[in-house]
Amino acid sequence: MFDKLKDFASEFFVTGEPLIYGADVAIVLTMIGIVFVLTYFKKWKWLWRGWRFSDWLE
Repeated sequence: MFDKLKDFASEFFVTGEPLIYGADVAIVLTMIGIVFVLTYFKKWKWLWRGWRFSDWLE
């Protein structure tokens, strides 16, 4: 089973390039930072209401 997952990951993800790894790390850290800031400032309700009831969805 692990071999199937490894084969899928090797075809789906680009590996071996340091810049790609750096970009992956930057994306993950940015996502963690956004979640942290939304949680720290308690803006989840504000974000949900702004997204849910905005005019661009209609």
